[in-house]
Amino acid sequence: MQKSISTEKLVSYVKSQLNNFFPDNSCDDNLYQIIYETLIKVSFNFKHIALSHFYKNKKLYFNHLNADQYTVFIYYASNIAYETYSDIKLATKLFLLNKVLHNFHCMYDTKLPDIFVLIHGTGIVLGKAKYSNFLVLSQNCNIGANAEIKYPIQSEYLIMYPNSSIIGECSIGTHCCISNGTFINNQNIKSHKLIIGKSPNLVIKDDKKNRFEYFFLKNIF
Repeated sequence: MQKSISTEKLVSYVKSQLNNFFPDNSCDDNLYQIIYETLIKVSFNFKHIALSHFYKNKKLYFNHLNADQYTVFIYYASNIAYETYSDIKLATKLFLLNKVLHNFHCMYDTKLPDIFVLIHGTGIVLGKAKYSNFLVLSQNCNIGANAEIKYPIQSEYLIMYPNSSIIGECSIGTHCCISNGTFINNQNIKSHKLIIGKSPNLVIKDDKKNRFEYFFLKNIF
């Protein structure tokens, strides 16, 4: 994968941001290795994405100045810091860095899938639901628990358009599209559906259109 800056410069860049926002003079001994491992995850994720700005001269390209790409990068780094290195302090700072820079709220111990893409990813809040691959998230999406602390379960191939939400004890089938402003609360959705409106009065339509080929490479379907 091509990168806009070298791994060494990217480590320095992230470290400068962390020290600027969280100037506690702590020594982040694991940062280089975490970023190295994060770039492997980013490369695997991005090689499934069809959007043109993920490529340069027809080769996969990570641009640290692309906000959506960088949001995914920082999330993966926070999760690796937590899961692999048990470095809660660094994981927390990386989580907070994503909030500061991108208004993206997803805790380091929330497990997002290996393949997902953000479209204008500001204002997104992701709780500890069960996520699956080929997930598309747009601005101001919300996935979270209900009052009984029950979370949604999401199957592969889900598009959430801007300002949509999935809350509570929901099971979302494969190849579903949730339209702008839709609110799903404690309802199950079968596969291949287009969902419009607000629970409990959702409009659920059969959806034969392949909306995913715009976001993901065709040879993965």
